[in-house]
Amino acid sequence: PYQEIQNPKSKIQNQAWLYLGLLLGLGFWAKMSMLVFVPLAGLVVLVLARPLRPWRPGGETALRLGLLVSIPALVIALPWAVYNLQTYGDPLGWAMLRQVTEAVVATLTWADYQQWWWELFQSFWGRFGGAAHVRMPLPIYLSLVVLTVVALVGDLRLAWRWRRGEGSAPARRLLPLLALLCALVAALLAVWANTNQGTSQGRLAYPALSAICVFFVAGLAEWGGILPQRHRE
Repeated sequence: PYQEIQNPKSKIQNQAWLYLGLLLGLGFWAKMSMLVFVPLAGLVVLVLARPLRPWRPGGETALRLGLLVSIPALVIALPWAVYNLQTYGDPLGWAMLRQVTEAVVATLTWADYQQWWWELFQSFWGRFGGAAHVRMPLPIYLSLVVLTVVALVGDLRLAWRWRRGEGSAPARRLLPLLALLCALVAALLAVWANTNQGTSQGRLAYPALSAICVFFVAGLAEWGGILPQRHRE
């Protein structure tokens, strides 16, 4: 919960943690890539739990918070996992997925990665049609590349200021988690690209879409602080 990230010493509400477990369980039913949020939830539990002193009156432990999250998640996800196990032979249905998708037959080269990232970038920003994948004019994509680089440089400048102790404490606690989410999704995409063909689809990055939007806007907004006042207006 955002209130807890704002103030790790504030009173933790059991209902919020139960809701987190509920969302994780429903995410397992909705899309397998939602599993990327499981390690993030575990990290939040470890960060926000008070010192592991079960005898401390009112003290929250990582074990207790972990149970509040994991029990509803497991209860909701278990029926689907059992169905997959009985039907496809594994709880994730991975074997079935591999049967209906074309496998990569050779290790990707650096040129392959460049082509893959470029197609992924285009698909993320806009490539239309279910089969034809109609692209926008090249200048639009190039403009978006420039805008993305500007945002990334702004994010680096923001991180440098935070390292010196500037910026709000809540943002310094929240944004590293969002950065970790982006890194996990990017790593899984790279693994998926080396496993199956046809993986240069922007929708595969959507589990990190909210975090990407936050960094994109924050990076662009960072430049507003160094522009002359007349340009900011």
